[in-house]
Amino acid sequence: MTHRAKVGPPELFDVIGAQQFCVMVGLGLRENHRLLDVGCGCLRGGRFFIPYLMRGAYCGLEPDMDLLDDGIAIEVGQSQINERAPEFHTFSDFRLTRIPGLFNYVLAQSILTHAGPDLMPLIFSEAAKVLVDGGALAATWFDGAGDATEEGWHGRNVMTYTASTMAAWALAAGFDRLDVLDVKHPMGQTWFAARKG
Repeated sequence: MTHRAKVGPPELFDVIGAQQFCVMVGLGLRENHRLLDVGCGCLRGGRFFIPYLMRGAYCGLEPDMDLLDDGIAIEVGQSQINERAPEFHTFSDFRLTRIPGLFNYVLAQSILTHAGPDLMPLIFSEAAKVLVDGGALAATWFDGAGDATEEGWHGRNVMTYTASTMAAWALAAGFDRLDVLDVKHPMGQTWFAARKG
């Protein structure tokens, strides 16, 4: 299986990566901002963000080192890594506060779609703690009629939650509001932005 197939349908790889970039720029991301890309994988979105952001402004979190190495070698290239100096971390417990500094934006594309209800408050809380005032968490989830109950991380199995449950987690974590975005995701996920301040 290729690195692209590991993160979704290969035929949608470029579309989903480009959509991440467009969503973030639409939310206000600019070249001088710091971005934390949670679950950056093989840099499907990172290949757009790394050349756009100023040197050292992109930070990716990906526990699968082989996947990340493929992204660096094949999707971005070592020369771009050397020039833009992105930062990468490989832990898997969502403790984002381990990463030094604060961010203007946190991105979690297709991460909450696999997280059980025990992980969701932690992810929202950690994202809120690493954002500057005025920052935002942009993420996708599968909007459903009810809430998933199976705890833990579910890899390729998807979890669904209601919009009201997502908003409640965001508010409990310290976000001021959660806005559902009018963006059609190629995989049927729903985009939101949780804003802080």
